[in-house]
Formats: sequence, C-alpha cells, structure tokens
Amino acid sequence: MSLYGGTNLGPTTGGDFHGISSGTYTYTANDVNMAATTGTGSGTFSATSVVNFATNKVTNTFSGSVILGSKDEVSFSYAADASAVADNSSEVLIADYFSINSSTGATAVDSNGSSFTQTDYEVDDSQYIAASETSYYNVEMNGSSNSPTASVGTLALNISNYTTTGEVSSLTNSVNGQRTGIMPTRN
Repeated sequence: MSLYGGTNLGPTTGGDFHGISSGTYTYTANDVNMAATTGTGSGTFSATSVVNFATNKVTNTFSGSVILGSKDEVSFSYAADASAVADNSSEVLIADYFSINSSTGATAVDSNGSSFTQTDYEVDDSQYIAASETSYYNVEMNGSSNSPTASVGTLALNISNYTTTGEVSSLTNSVNGQRTGIMPTRN
C-alpha cells in the first residue's frame, strides 16, 4: 500500500524499537480539533511524543482546552512519565489515562488505567477522564535512506464524563480528536 510517498510496512513493534540503538524521534501535533462523539462538547489539543531509542522509552505531553456538556471551558496540561517499550512482537501503543478537573484544569494520573471507575467521572462531579493514545507505523519512504521504523505516528485524545443511574453508568459527553501521519523530527 502506498502511503506518504512510500510503502506502509505495518505497525511498529517493540522489537522494531529495540532494533535502533540511539537517537530520538519527536512527533508533534498542534491545535487538533476535538468534536463531540456523544452528547455535547468540543475542544482542541496539542501533543508531543518523544521516543528515546537509547532507553527504549516514550514520553508524551498533552495540553489544550475542553468543554463538556454545560460546563465552562477549561485548559489543561498533562505530561506522562516515560513508558518503557517491551522488546517483543506486539504493536507499540502507549495509552495513558488521566483526570482533568473541570473547574481548574488540574490533571492527575488515573492509576486504574483502562479499568477506571466511571462513577468518579460523573457529570455532577468535577472530573473528566482523558484517554490519550500514541502509536507508530513503519513506512519505507520512496527514495529515502532513512530507517522505515516509526516513520509516522498517530496522537489521539478522548475526554469523557458519565451519568450513573442506580448501578448503571452510561457515557454522557465525549469529545475526541487525532492527528495521523505525523512524521518525526529525528535527532
């Protein structure tokens, strides 16, 4: 398949990452629009993903502003600790979960990850749940001698809140956005 003037070789794996011994790649997405996928809301985010091949770690930062439901717009900024990439055949996919205070914009890690408790993020509460995701693809660029490993990346962000009736939680408002095909700055 031709993509970005080259051939898409598929998702980057942990083994691919460990095959490069030095240098960094920096993927940057600025002013990505987020649209409502459930309920009402909107926002924008900017993000950076830095891959350090010497340590096989990825550090991500996300910042922006969001409105969910009838609450006021709030600005946020979040930096994830470096995530180590395992040396295996699995696709490299870095997912971080963090809360955003809907009044102050303060952020904090949600240590429960993908199994977060939805009742902590109810419409009446002061928290949104944010799920960020970064992934990378190997693309052999036509006429380039650069390594195809992690030649393009994707930065995505989803922010949500819930309503709980009895013991049943349901998604009330959610916005998301993503930037695909980001070519890195290589150092």
